[in-house]
Amino acid sequence: MVSIGILGSYTDEGCEPFNFQLHSYTLDKKDVIIDNSNMDMEIVQNAYSKINIGYADGDDKNSITSDVYLCTELEGAAITWISDKPDIISESGTVTRSDETNIVNLKAVIKSNDYSMDLDFDVRVVKNTYDNYNTDFIYDMDSLELLYIYNDDPDSLEVYLNDEGYITELNGQFSEIIVESPEEALLALYEIKSLMGCENPKEQLVWTKTSKDNYGYSYKFQQVVDGIPVYGTSIVVSTDLMGITTALHSSFATDLSIHSNNIISESAAKTVIEDNGYIFLFSDGLTIYLTNEAHLGYNMICNKDGLEYNVLVDANTGELLFTNLLTLTDNVLVETGNDVFGVSQTFHVNEIADVTQNGNNLYTIDDFTRNIKYHDLKGSSDHNIWPGDNIIKATNIWTAEEISAIVSMEKVYDYYYNVLGRKGFDNKRSEFHMSINLGESNSYSARSGNNIVFGQAGNHYTVAAHGGVDTVGHEFTHSVVRNETDLSSNYSNAPGAINEAYADIFGYFAEGDNDPDWKHGEDNRKYPIRVLSNPNSKL
Repeated sequence: MVSIGILGSYTDEGCEPFNFQLHSYTLDKKDVIIDNSNMDMEIVQNAYSKINIGYADGDDKNSITSDVYLCTELEGAAITWISDKPDIISESGTVTRSDETNIVNLKAVIKSNDYSMDLDFDVRVVKNTYDNYNTDFIYDMDSLELLYIYNDDPDSLEVYLNDEGYITELNGQFSEIIVESPEEALLALYEIKSLMGCENPKEQLVWTKTSKDNYGYSYKFQQVVDGIPVYGTSIVVSTDLMGITTALHSSFATDLSIHSNNIISESAAKTVIEDNGYIFLFSDGLTIYLTNEAHLGYNMICNKDGLEYNVLVDANTGELLFTNLLTLTDNVLVETGNDVFGVSQTFHVNEIADVTQNGNNLYTIDDFTRNIKYHDLKGSSDHNIWPGDNIIKATNIWTAEEISAIVSMEKVYDYYYNVLGRKGFDNKRSEFHMSINLGESNSYSARSGNNIVFGQAGNHYTVAAHGGVDTVGHEFTHSVVRNETDLSSNYSNAPGAINEAYADIFGYFAEGDNDPDWKHGEDNRKYPIRVLSNPNSKL
């Protein structure tokens, strides 16, 4: 008998695989032992780790204005949905908005025969009050005096201006509109558009992300000119949980003009990249890069010496405008060696059914609850194979490096969840990958944003790099920072320093039981890589 199947990986929002791998096995019937209960459990757990809700363009879980997609089958499991407000979101995903915003709980019941698991999603359906609202009716406060006059608490209002006199930071309420969606955040900006230097927020800003924490919501936008993004710009509108505006961050650039005539082709820009020693991966298209003037350029993603970069090529001259490291690494700062500590730990192993192993089960340390998958690079230093082979075994025997990976990763994940209320690197519990046994003594946060990579013991490391919880917390924080900010789009100078500072600080907190000197890397290295209480010290 020949068994043929397809393995697939899934997008965050859909239920259809986008990467396929054909696999086949030749078996005799006598060798096939099927334990249906184990197979059902595996099917359901796989679906549980991958299921998500599909949103329309411009929507996400915090701001729903259109119908949502609720899949009914995934990984062979049947899925039914239960809505606690079916008049707002039906169990088929139909959205009916009203004059007030509603939080809706959608429960996915994932089932294969008699085995089932439930997963809850809380989503926010935004009121329809401002649909098709005429922005001509919004009063533009075109002076700081008016902003203070119309503010209910002018004494608490803080405004910071750039050299041209436009707002860059504002703390306090600046709009009468109750903001509960990206569209409403744009409407709020019309009240201060002159103070920002932005003539038409709906045409000059594009929504990129909505975030939520215990204090409220943030709506992030990027500036565009004729649809072309302005590199590194961000405009963030923050509100409290009730939708009252509380802050504005703006790097909006005024009076931009670009020359799009007689520009070089994208293929010509690719040649420039390759002539400068880079391996071209793909292009993110045209972008506007600001120095003393605006430059139109191609944003090219490429590889060099195993590291990924985005390189901007001037579309008018063909010169390199800017080079930015995308693969964040402690490479330069690593000064120790690593070893595993021999401490007894408690961890979880998943037993999964596999009919190709003469009825024997397989074992994995993948975490279905946290949606973390573990990979072994087997000593390879090739960055192109990341995240590497899944760690799946025919015997329930685990190396010290594998156990350390579980312990460190769980501790970091649980710090973010229990202390900060964050569900994974993107706050959506999306799939995350941890790779170990890289053939170099180093650690990385890959450009993909959902993969952290750790090297073996050697050089200054006394154990594998991931033996240090603060090191794992450091790289995981890079993934969080990449998801929440634009700091990774410019790794030079201050943005890179701030990025690394966040990674060090939250790595320290995730480690817990810390020393008073704020040492970083003291457990997995011969000596700490940094002492945060005295950054200038050199051990």
